[in-house]
Amino acid sequence: MPLLIASLAALLLAAPAALSLHAPALSGILAGRVTDADTDEFLAGVRVSLAGTRFGAVTDSRGRYRIVAPAGAYRVEARLDGYAVRAYDDVEVADGETLTLDFSLDGDYPRERDEIARPRPDRSGPPPAGPPAPGALSGAGDAGGVRHHEAEGADGRAGTAGGPGRAGLLTAGDVDDHLNWDYFLRYLRRALRRGDQALPALDLSDRISILFRDRTGQAASNARVRITPAGQRGRTLEVIAGTDGRLHVYPARDLGRGVRQVRLQVYPPSGGAPHTHTVDLARASSGEPITVRVPARAALPAALDLAIVLDVTGSMSDEHRYLTDEFESIVARVRRRYPQVDLRFGLVVYRDRGDEFVVRSFDFTSSVREMQRRLAAQRATGGGDYPEALDEALGAGLALQWRGGNTARVLFLVADAPPHDGRYEAALRHVDAARQAGVRIYPVAASGVGDGAEYLMRTAAALTQGRHLFLTDDSGIGRPHQEPSVPCFAVTSLDHQLVRVIEGELAGRRVEIDGQDLVRTVGRYDRGVCRDQPVTYAPDGQW
Repeated sequence: MPLLIASLAALLLAAPAALSLHAPALSGILAGRVTDADTDEFLAGVRVSLAGTRFGAVTDSRGRYRIVAPAGAYRVEARLDGYAVRAYDDVEVADGETLTLDFSLDGDYPRERDEIARPRPDRSGPPPAGPPAPGALSGAGDAGGVRHHEAEGADGRAGTAGGPGRAGLLTAGDVDDHLNWDYFLRYLRRALRRGDQALPALDLSDRISILFRDRTGQAASNARVRITPAGQRGRTLEVIAGTDGRLHVYPARDLGRGVRQVRLQVYPPSGGAPHTHTVDLARASSGEPITVRVPARAALPAALDLAIVLDVTGSMSDEHRYLTDEFESIVARVRRRYPQVDLRFGLVVYRDRGDEFVVRSFDFTSSVREMQRRLAAQRATGGGDYPEALDEALGAGLALQWRGGNTARVLFLVADAPPHDGRYEAALRHVDAARQAGVRIYPVAASGVGDGAEYLMRTAAALTQGRHLFLTDDSGIGRPHQEPSVPCFAVTSLDHQLVRVIEGELAGRRVEIDGQDLVRTVGRYDRGVCRDQPVTYAPDGQW
């Protein structure tokens, strides 16, 4: 023992630099305000970033931002749609110090589109003294200090007491549970162990992936597939593959236990005779996908049907205003990338029984102005208790006149509450109907989402091959948002998340985040995959 103590003492004296491995990293603060060069108004929603790094922030309603970053020299850029990019080179961030750096942006937008292209900043109150007040979005995982200014909604839940929604301000993350399937299965088991009797038990552990490709290797978008057990008893499954040619099958749930060999009849989306294949499901026990070649030549979707199913109870006022303000901009960005695609838009709004209405449906229209008029005509009020008529709203969303053929079918479910106890199974039946119709559900979890709502939303996304989106507190707007039980994710503005989803469906592949749009990451995030151990500790110590 004396020899060991002496050796440790010698090591510490001889290599003091080793101690610095555990010293805190040197960091400083970069803060300031962003204004319009012509009007001197504060600009909200400006993305201020340290070029080439993951550090950045989004300005709040008074044009303020705050970034905590390692000490060093950076190129600092400020970006907002409709304005020319402004940048400063060789900006020194010093350890323990706050550097103030203000931006003045020149507009490069057409003046007749002023109300659409520019946010409406809130100039109430005097400018702050010193560093920006909490409420500016922080990068580098420094999301602390965000305050939420709220008032009671008509249903007793909190809502934002501020002015109208501002384009580009709401922030969101997304999780692709299919890319982190083991984590997702552990999440399902944990959720059911908590003892909530309302949650339907789901065993999705036998998932099998089938990839439909043409002879050139291109994804066979929207292939209609009929799956029947071969030489065994079981159920028949009819379902539509994704625009990426991928189909997930859960043999026990879809076909019956014990089915190991199936016959696939694959119908091209353009019609015609089916192509028949026999597949041994046991081949996929390793988790590797099965590739099935389809003789018909594949093509990307020629049309998009986009439906929004929106909770319009009192707590959803921020989300409702945001979609109304931002919808035209989102569609314009998609049209710029895919001008050849025929777009249609549908809307379902809902509250609950005992409110002014339960569900209102507006069938698909090709007019962006009509869709925006429908959104603007709604009021977010009512509710009264936590659960809402989510199951009935999903049913109404599936009852819209969706197009068949090679159409990308996307349903955004924007909600902050689960269905009533006893209605989860009904909601899942609608999810199964969406899956069979080739409608991909992308939930957008808003403020106040609890465990039951997260369970249903993530399950709906997984079964229909969508992704789970969720609002975050980075914007400082609205009620606190519950982040889901996932080991890693990336945050951007909500409009970028929605555009990425739509573009991915039209491109037949996952579309990654543009670096300049990234607000922050949690965990070791790599293109949707968690490359590291979980950073969030689960109640039972496991993922």
